[in-house]
Amino acid sequence: MTEIAARAGAAIGSLYQFFPSKEALAAALLQRYGEFMQLSLTELVTAAATMTPRTFARTLIARRLELRPEREAVLAVSEAVGAAGARARFGDSTKQHIALALQAVNPSLSVRRSRAMATVIVQMLKQVPLLVEEDRRERLGLLRELRELLTLYIAGAPDRRSKTGPNDNRR
Repeated sequence: MTEIAARAGAAIGSLYQFFPSKEALAAALLQRYGEFMQLSLTELVTAAATMTPRTFARTLIARRLELRPEREAVLAVSEAVGAAGARARFGDSTKQHIALALQAVNPSLSVRRSRAMATVIVQMLKQVPLLVEEDRRERLGLLRELRELLTLYIAGAPDRRSKTGPNDNRR
């Protein structure tokens, strides 16, 4: 708490006036981040209806890069105070919103397929910081490759049942 007060340029007493414990501060940070992410994801779903798969892929990657510092801070706070439940709720909400956005970008997707794809895309987006750090000289090329991969995945992902037929159980 002392370090947080120092970084904020506030007196420790002022900090304790609003947040009586580290846990209270962490809960407030997690709530604020959750509200911000909810708004951001809702905006993404709304905008997705006008996006091509390429634009959607570019937007997902750009947002992941923009939110990197906040996301890492929230993950650190949630780990420090044992807020695994909050992390799980963030993840579930993110996947739900991405699934809805996928259906807006590619209306041929079923709900089931878009949910599965959202889970895969979330895992792929978790790798963006690693790609950026992999080779600083090649970072733009690596991000371009990821964008192309996502674009092809989103655009060329019809519901499998439409290709295999109703009696084909392959998944």
